[in-house]
Amino acid sequence: MASGKYNIFSAIETNSGGTAWHKVGVAFQNKGKGMTLAFNSLPLPNKEGKVLCQVFEDEPRQAQGTLDYGKHHDTGEPDGPPWN
Repeated sequence: MASGKYNIFSAIETNSGGTAWHKVGVAFQNKGKGMTLAFNSLPLPNKEGKVLCQVFEDEPRQAQGTLDYGKHHDTGEPDGPPWN
């Protein structure tokens, strides 16, 4: 991973069986090895009892508003992860 700021996401199964992505915190690259993780909320375990998170490099916010990470940008319906 390149140095900088990252966002941490957790997948949440919706009532309709789809997936919504919830931002649970941020991560920062340390000067040495490793990263510092700062959680705003704690991810919930999936049906198998596992807690899974994904870390992605932070992208600048769009000038016309903020990106709703839990909704598809065209339909507003829960869809894939926010980086699609």
